[in-house]
Amino acid sequence: ILGDVDLLIGWVSVESLVLMGLYFGGVWLVQQEGKLAAGSAGPTDVVPAPGFPSLRRGVIGFFSASVVLILVVPSLVDASTEIAIITGLGTGFVGTALLSFVTSLPELLAALMAVRLGAVELAVGNLFGSSVFNMLAVAVADFFYLHGSFLNDVSNDFALVGLLGLLLTLLAMLGNIARIERRVLFIELDAVAIIVGYLLGLYLLFLHGMGA
Repeated sequence: ILGDVDLLIGWVSVESLVLMGLYFGGVWLVQQEGKLAAGSAGPTDVVPAPGFPSLRRGVIGFFSASVVLILVVPSLVDASTEIAIITGLGTGFVGTALLSFVTSLPELLAALMAVRLGAVELAVGNLFGSSVFNMLAVAVADFFYLHGSFLNDVSNDFALVGLLGLLLTLLAMLGNIARIERRVLFIELDAVAIIVGYLLGLYLLFLHGMGA
Protein backbone atom coordinates (compact mmCIF):
# COMPACT_ATOMS: atom_id res chain seq x y z
CA ILE A 1 0.00 0.00 0.00
CA LEU A 2 2.77 2.45 0.91
CA GLY A 3 5.39 1.28 -1.57
CA ASP A 4 3.49 2.17 -4.77
CA VAL A 5 5.17 -0.68 -6.65
CA ASP A 6 3.51 -0.65 -10.06
CA LEU A 7 4.69 -4.04 -11.36
CA LEU A 8 1.99 -6.13 -13.00
CA ILE A 9 1.89 -9.62 -14.44
CA GLY A 10 -1.10 -9.44 -16.73
CA TRP A 11 -3.50 -7.39 -14.65
CA VAL A 12 -2.37 -8.74 -11.24
CA SER A 13 0.19 -6.88 -9.14
CA VAL A 14 3.42 -8.57 -8.07
CA GLU A 15 2.67 -7.73 -4.42
CA SER A 16 -0.47 -9.87 -4.53
CA LEU A 17 1.46 -12.80 -6.02
CA VAL A 18 4.08 -12.44 -3.28
CA LEU A 19 1.31 -12.50 -0.65
CA MET A 20 -0.09 -15.69 -2.15
CA GLY A 21 3.36 -17.30 -2.21
CA LEU A 22 3.96 -16.38 1.44
CA TYR A 23 0.54 -17.75 2.43
CA PHE A 24 0.97 -21.16 0.82
CA GLY A 25 4.60 -21.36 1.91
CA GLY A 26 3.58 -20.55 5.49
CA VAL A 27 0.78 -23.13 5.45
CA TRP A 28 3.31 -25.74 4.26
CA LEU A 29 5.69 -24.83 7.09
CA VAL A 30 2.91 -25.08 9.68
CA GLN A 31 1.92 -28.47 8.24
CA GLN A 32 5.50 -29.73 8.48
CA GLU A 33 5.77 -28.48 12.05
CA GLY A 34 2.52 -30.27 12.90
CA LYS A 35 3.86 -33.53 11.44
CA LEU A 36 7.03 -33.25 13.54
CA ALA A 37 5.03 -32.56 16.70
CA ALA A 38 2.69 -35.47 16.00
CA GLY A 39 5.63 -37.78 15.31
CA SER A 40 7.37 -36.90 18.59
CA ALA A 41 4.17 -37.36 20.59
CA GLY A 42 3.44 -40.75 19.06
CA PRO A 43 0.22 -41.99 17.44
CA THR A 44 -3.03 -41.36 19.30
CA ASP A 45 -6.39 -43.01 18.70
CA VAL A 46 -9.30 -40.60 18.79
CA VAL A 47 -12.59 -42.29 19.67
CA PRO A 48 -15.74 -40.10 19.45
CA ALA A 49 -18.04 -40.20 22.45
CA PRO A 50 -21.34 -42.13 22.14
CA GLY A 51 -23.94 -40.09 20.28
CA PHE A 52 -21.32 -37.83 18.68
CA PRO A 53 -22.50 -36.57 15.24
CA SER A 54 -21.12 -38.37 12.19
CA LEU A 55 -18.53 -36.94 9.80
CA ARG A 56 -21.19 -36.75 7.08
CA ARG A 57 -23.42 -34.60 9.26
CA GLY A 58 -20.51 -32.33 10.11
CA VAL A 59 -19.50 -31.87 6.47
CA ILE A 60 -23.11 -31.15 5.39
CA GLY A 61 -23.55 -28.62 8.19
CA PHE A 62 -20.24 -26.93 7.36
CA PHE A 63 -21.03 -26.46 3.66
CA SER A 64 -24.65 -25.42 4.39
CA ALA A 65 -23.44 -22.66 6.70
CA SER A 66 -20.87 -21.60 4.09
CA VAL A 67 -23.57 -21.29 1.40
CA VAL A 68 -25.71 -19.14 3.71
CA LEU A 69 -22.75 -16.81 4.31
CA ILE A 70 -22.06 -16.50 0.58
CA LEU A 71 -25.70 -15.58 -0.09
CA VAL A 72 -25.92 -13.04 2.73
CA VAL A 73 -22.60 -11.20 2.28
CA PRO A 74 -23.57 -9.11 -0.83
CA SER A 75 -26.56 -7.65 1.03
CA LEU A 76 -24.36 -7.02 4.04
CA VAL A 77 -21.83 -5.07 1.95
CA ASP A 78 -24.59 -2.99 0.31
CA ALA A 79 -26.09 -2.16 3.71
CA SER A 80 -22.65 -1.17 5.05
CA THR A 81 -22.11 1.18 2.11
CA GLU A 82 -25.48 2.83 2.76
CA ILE A 83 -24.64 3.26 6.46
CA ALA A 84 -21.29 4.86 5.53
CA ILE A 85 -22.96 7.34 3.16
CA ILE A 86 -25.86 8.25 5.47
CA THR A 87 -23.72 8.69 8.61
CA GLY A 88 -20.82 10.35 6.81
CA LEU A 89 -18.34 8.06 8.59
CA GLY A 90 -16.80 6.90 5.32
CA THR A 91 -16.59 3.44 3.80
CA GLY A 92 -13.09 2.93 5.19
CA PHE A 93 -14.09 3.36 8.82
CA VAL A 94 -17.37 1.45 8.46
CA GLY A 95 -15.53 -1.40 6.76
CA THR A 96 -12.90 -1.46 9.50
CA ALA A 97 -15.18 -1.07 12.52
CA LEU A 98 -18.61 -2.38 11.52
CA LEU A 99 -18.37 -4.72 8.53
CA SER A 100 -15.28 -6.47 9.84
CA PHE A 101 -17.00 -7.01 13.20
CA VAL A 102 -20.09 -8.60 11.63
CA THR A 103 -18.15 -10.80 9.19
CA SER A 104 -15.92 -11.96 12.07
CA LEU A 105 -18.85 -13.02 14.26
CA PRO A 106 -18.76 -16.61 12.92
CA GLU A 107 -15.09 -16.82 13.91
CA LEU A 108 -15.86 -15.36 17.35
CA LEU A 109 -18.70 -17.82 17.95
CA ALA A 110 -16.57 -20.73 16.74
CA ALA A 111 -13.79 -19.69 19.12
CA LEU A 112 -16.22 -19.38 22.04
CA MET A 113 -17.67 -22.83 21.34
CA ALA A 114 -14.17 -24.30 21.09
CA VAL A 115 -13.26 -22.74 24.46
CA ARG A 116 -16.41 -24.18 26.03
CA LEU A 117 -15.41 -27.61 24.73
CA GLY A 118 -11.92 -27.15 26.16
CA ALA A 119 -10.29 -27.01 22.70
CA VAL A 120 -8.34 -23.80 23.34
CA GLU A 121 -5.79 -24.51 20.60
CA LEU A 122 -8.62 -24.91 18.08
CA ALA A 123 -9.98 -21.51 19.16
CA VAL A 124 -6.66 -19.70 18.79
CA GLY A 125 -5.85 -21.53 15.56
CA ASN A 126 -9.19 -20.41 14.14
CA LEU A 127 -8.59 -16.75 15.02
CA PHE A 128 -4.96 -16.57 13.92
CA GLY A 129 -5.74 -18.64 10.83
CA SER A 130 -8.61 -16.36 9.81
CA SER A 131 -6.29 -13.34 10.04
CA VAL A 132 -3.78 -15.09 7.80
CA PHE A 133 -6.48 -16.13 5.34
CA ASN A 134 -7.76 -12.54 5.20
CA MET A 135 -4.34 -11.50 3.88
CA LEU A 136 -4.72 -14.14 1.17
CA ALA A 137 -8.14 -12.63 0.41
CA VAL A 138 -6.43 -9.31 -0.33
CA ALA A 139 -4.34 -11.06 -2.98
CA VAL A 140 -7.33 -12.94 -4.41
CA ALA A 141 -9.32 -9.70 -4.66
CA ASP A 142 -6.60 -8.34 -6.96
CA PHE A 143 -7.58 -10.95 -9.58
CA PHE A 144 -11.03 -9.34 -9.79
CA TYR A 145 -9.68 -5.77 -9.96
CA LEU A 146 -9.08 -4.89 -13.61
CA HIS A 147 -8.04 -1.22 -13.26
CA GLY A 148 -4.35 -1.50 -12.45
CA SER A 149 -2.55 -2.32 -9.21
CA PHE A 150 -5.11 -3.13 -6.51
CA LEU A 151 -2.96 -2.23 -3.49
CA ASN A 152 -1.67 0.96 -5.12
CA ASP A 153 -5.23 2.24 -5.49
CA VAL A 154 -5.98 1.65 -1.80
CA SER A 155 -5.72 4.76 0.39
CA ASN A 156 -2.52 5.06 2.42
CA ASP A 157 -4.77 5.60 5.45
CA PHE A 158 -5.14 1.83 5.63
CA ALA A 159 -1.54 1.63 6.80
CA LEU A 160 -2.95 2.64 10.20
CA VAL A 161 -5.41 -0.25 10.08
CA GLY A 162 -2.61 -2.64 9.16
CA LEU A 163 -0.42 -1.36 12.00
CA LEU A 164 -3.32 -1.77 14.45
CA GLY A 165 -3.82 -5.36 13.29
CA LEU A 166 -0.08 -6.08 13.68
CA LEU A 167 -0.05 -4.54 17.17
CA LEU A 168 -3.00 -6.60 18.39
CA THR A 169 -1.57 -9.79 16.87
CA LEU A 170 1.78 -9.17 18.56
CA LEU A 171 0.03 -8.58 21.90
CA ALA A 172 -1.70 -11.94 21.52
CA MET A 173 1.60 -13.64 20.62
CA LEU A 174 3.38 -12.07 23.60
CA GLY A 175 0.54 -13.14 25.89
CA ASN A 176 0.94 -16.71 24.64
CA ILE A 177 4.71 -16.71 25.11
CA ALA A 178 4.90 -14.79 28.40
CA ARG A 179 2.19 -16.86 30.15
CA ILE A 180 0.94 -13.88 32.19
CA GLU A 181 -1.43 -15.16 34.89
CA ARG A 182 -2.41 -11.89 36.56
CA ARG A 183 -6.04 -10.92 36.11
CA VAL A 184 -8.25 -7.84 36.28
CA LEU A 185 -11.43 -9.28 37.80
CA PHE A 186 -11.65 -12.47 35.70
CA ILE A 187 -9.77 -11.28 32.58
CA GLU A 188 -6.03 -11.77 32.10
CA LEU A 189 -3.88 -8.64 31.69
CA ASP A 190 -2.83 -9.48 28.14
CA ALA A 191 -6.49 -9.82 27.12
CA VAL A 192 -7.22 -6.43 28.73
CA ALA A 193 -4.34 -4.91 26.76
CA ILE A 194 -5.76 -6.30 23.49
CA ILE A 195 -9.27 -4.97 24.23
CA VAL A 196 -7.99 -1.51 25.22
CA GLY A 197 -5.66 -1.40 22.22
CA TYR A 198 -8.52 -2.29 19.87
CA LEU A 199 -10.86 0.38 21.25
CA LEU A 200 -8.16 3.07 21.27
CA GLY A 201 -7.18 2.09 17.72
CA LEU A 202 -10.76 2.48 16.49
CA TYR A 203 -10.98 5.86 18.19
CA LEU A 204 -7.76 6.94 16.46
CA LEU A 205 -9.13 5.82 13.10
CA PHE A 206 -12.37 7.74 13.79
CA LEU A 207 -10.41 10.90 14.61
CA HIS A 208 -8.30 10.42 11.51
CA GLY A 209 -11.43 10.29 9.33
CA MET A 210 -10.74 6.93 7.70
CA GLY A 211 -12.13 6.82 4.18
CA ALA A 212 -14.30 9.90 4.72
